[in-house]
Amino acid sequence: MPSKCNCEHFSRGKFLYSPLSKDHIQGLRQWRNEASLSGLMIVSKRISVKEQDSWFQSLDQYQHYYELRYDMRFVAVLQVKNIDRNCKSGEAGIIMNPEVRTPATVLTMAILMFYQRYFIHYKFESLTAKVKKSNKSMIKLNLDLGYKVKGDYTDYLSLTLNASRFLNKNRRLLEFLQTFQAS
Repeated sequence: MPSKCNCEHFSRGKFLYSPLSKDHIQGLRQWRNEASLSGLMIVSKRISVKEQDSWFQSLDQYQHYYELRYDMRFVAVLQVKNIDRNCKSGEAGIIMNPEVRTPATVLTMAILMFYQRYFIHYKFESLTAKVKKSNKSMIKLNLDLGYKVKGDYTDYLSLTLNASRFLNKNRRLLEFLQTFQAS
């Protein structure tokens, strides 16, 4: 069953972004429930099959979840949720497949192309992210991409990234990524 998010498939080189399908939500739940990942999540409770099914049924056009494949391997789910079409914004996030070791450079390229799609194709003005304070590597990656700390809460940081900062900070990398065939 296809996703209800009204997302489009897109690809660049070895990267394929496909709307999350119902066929893969239980695998996502298993990733999410892995101790190595759930400890990095703001909400770290175990998710049941029923809760996962209910969550998937609640998805709508304001929540985009993509399966990310690199070199045909399912490596992550990328999201932009809580989309506000008036403000041209949304909340970005990623859940990595704990069974696949993805090099940091591959992950960074995948995120750059994903964000570029939202800032250029969908004309978003900003993205936000919430990152658990103990997830130091994701905080560093987000700051390197151009996010700024918007709020410092007990367990997590609230980050914001505006389009101009992202496009200016990552201009050279984005120009390099343009050499990948778009489809």
